[in-house]
Amino acid sequence: MAVLDPRTVLSITSDLATLPESATRISSILSNEDWDLDDVVLVVRRDPVLAARVLQVANAAGLVARAEISDLSVGVLRLGVGAILALVIGSSVRREMTRSSSGFDEARLWRHSVATALTVESMPSAGGRQPPTEAYSAAILHDIGMYLVARYLRDHPPEGAVESETIDSMHAEVGALAAEQWNLSPVLCGAIRHHHDPVSGPDEEVRRVAACIALGDGVATRIGMPHGGASVELDLFGPEMVEATGIDEAAFEALCETVAGRLDAFAHRYD
Repeated sequence: MAVLDPRTVLSITSDLATLPESATRISSILSNEDWDLDDVVLVVRRDPVLAARVLQVANAAGLVARAEISDLSVGVLRLGVGAILALVIGSSVRREMTRSSSGFDEARLWRHSVATALTVESMPSAGGRQPPTEAYSAAILHDIGMYLVARYLRDHPPEGAVESETIDSMHAEVGALAAEQWNLSPVLCGAIRHHHDPVSGPDEEVRRVAACIALGDGVATRIGMPHGGASVELDLFGPEMVEATGIDEAAFEALCETVAGRLDAFAHRYD
């Protein structure tokens, strides 16, 4: 089969649903170093469906110790901007996967993505570093390229049994290009592009987010949800990774246990 150009794959799948405007607005806000929480609250407030969802998730069991939250500003603060952006993007991507079959196992891929996002959220409680804000959404989106390449191959079958290799080799670049098309932040796009090789990222912020995704990949694989492509050899406990995530081997085992126990409840966040 001829070598595929990732941009060709993306152009053929250009009917992919666009992200909600609130997602691109929040991502744009986060691109500024001096972003203000009040700006995010304003975006959420202007999207009634999102506002209701934020309050619903913020009031979910385990997030609130006492009184129910009714103030949207408190709900945004409680849930966190990174988790809110992931909520908007994740819900949209899940609908897209349901809308159009790629011939790939979308349910398995989605489950893997959710496990990766839950890993990012759970890092601090396992003794790891606080993940960058963009890490939550990058975790949800990191393997969207697999879905897109699979859709392309469904309509343009390759010659010979090379489909899995094609998906695995191209998915990070195709996913990054899709994120760029959605006008998501450069950090988020870069992390998707480099999530199988975080140390190759162009700057420290991208490398940190990519490392969080790589860690999530490892946790998801450990608890029985590999991403579906060929395994990528990455030392999760090498000095660069531990510096970026704060997760050593002992913390990794605890993190796997936490993610496995919370995954079913966490997945309902994106229903």
